[in-house]
Amino acid sequence: MHDDMFKNFLPIRCDACKKDFCGSHYSYDSHCCHSSYKKDMQVPICPLCSKPIPIARGEPPDKRVSDHIDSNCKSNPAIALKGKIYTYHCSQRNCKKRELVSIKCNQCGQNFCLKHRFPADHDCMEIKNGRKLSNAALAALRRNKMNESIIKESGNGPPSSVNSVSEDEALAQALQEILYNSDDYMTPEERDRVVGDEMQRQQCQRVPTNSNHQKCTVS
Repeated sequence: MHDDMFKNFLPIRCDACKKDFCGSHYSYDSHCCHSSYKKDMQVPICPLCSKPIPIARGEPPDKRVSDHIDSNCKSNPAIALKGKIYTYHCSQRNCKKRELVSIKCNQCGQNFCLKHRFPADHDCMEIKNGRKLSNAALAALRRNKMNESIIKESGNGPPSSVNSVSEDEALAQALQEILYNSDDYMTPEERDRVVGDEMQRQQCQRVPTNSNHQKCTVS
């Protein structure tokens, strides 16, 4: 201590702050040790559920208690608080996560968590009646969109449809009508074939009528 002129023949070193003190000031409280929390092994108690919260050596207890209340606390106030904040459920099967904000897929329109927000990470294109497109149909849909982008860049594509409905929306509506009207006993391969025919028919309708080298052969 600065105001203590007493010198010990064998000074005592504080194991927390690593400074030397005399026999009267070697304890944590006597020299106001700022590193004493590193040696404090008391387990904090949650103020809501009254359960002990294990912490690592040197970890601030207030941060650990706050994390426990936000994630693992089973008390009624904590559950009510999480229910008010995390209100957006993930639509992925067997996923129970919630988010603070709504994260919707731009293809199927359903809400997902951060882990399943991309179409490749969830069962995308799932229809309300339980039917969904297989991987082959999804690949065909991606190829169709790539062809549309090539046609639009070349400047040879037809004008957009009327009634404020885009070409992509019209194709999506047609695919949904096919899946809704298809029989329950129809196999995935048969549905893919029907979807492929519809996509080809839609593509042929978009081809300009003045082009003589492209003809639609779908009846």
